[in-house]
Amino acid sequence: MSSAYYTKKEALEKLGIPESTFYFLVKDGRIRSYLPPHRKRGALYDKDQIDAIAAIQVATGQKAVSDEEVVFGMSTEVDLAQEVAIGLDLYGPDDIVPLKKLREWWQRNPEMFRALKRASDGVLVGYSSITPMKHETIMKLIRDEIREADVDPNDIYPYSTEVPLECYIASLTTVPGPRQNHYATQLILNVARFIQSLGRRGVDIRAFYAIGATEKGQRIAEQLGFKEIYRSADGERRGYMLSTDDPHSKLASYYRAGRRHQGAPEEPVTT
Repeated sequence: MSSAYYTKKEALEKLGIPESTFYFLVKDGRIRSYLPPHRKRGALYDKDQIDAIAAIQVATGQKAVSDEEVVFGMSTEVDLAQEVAIGLDLYGPDDIVPLKKLREWWQRNPEMFRALKRASDGVLVGYSSITPMKHETIMKLIRDEIREADVDPNDIYPYSTEVPLECYIASLTTVPGPRQNHYATQLILNVARFIQSLGRRGVDIRAFYAIGATEKGQRIAEQLGFKEIYRSADGERRGYMLSTDDPHSKLASYYRAGRRHQGAPEEPVTT
């Protein structure tokens, strides 16, 4: 067996989840499967993806992934309004981009806003923004010289295959409640898959940046492989960077896996 793959038994032991949940993740595309040409059964499973899921489970404090179905896709303008309302409730006005300006960001790059919704009823339970941005603007955000509401929309770029980009993770937010850890896991898994899809498209991302303003946010950033590059005087606000060539980061490995398969069609899933 190639070291790039796990057997089903190895994958189940690594993730510690029921076999039915494992097959749900395979069917949903979150775990890529591969059936060697000489076999009719006994598929192998992508080691990088499984290791990344395991790391995300640790980062979010959740041992197993639930099989509740969620949908992850581009945010609509209606979703943006809901996301602002959720953010205001959670963080207050100082750290939230007003809806008018957020729509200007959206017009510059509508792909970067992603919504996580329950498949059963379409309720918004989480959202993210992976924002290609001017380096100088990112560093001002990291050093707390400006806030996101101050960012000029012209400093935001579309996803491009022509020039190298740096991306600021403006938001990874889930709604509070008894399912919050579950939704956080689902959100990060889907963001990782989205990052992988950007690599597959040939989008040249050199680094990701993020801010951890809470202990939980800082812990998740560090466990996903982000390195601290700034700390406020009181230690409460920290800035992080993740290079996409970092060999130790599972999140970066998702992006590199996409680049390795650049231009290739999605492979059919075989269980």
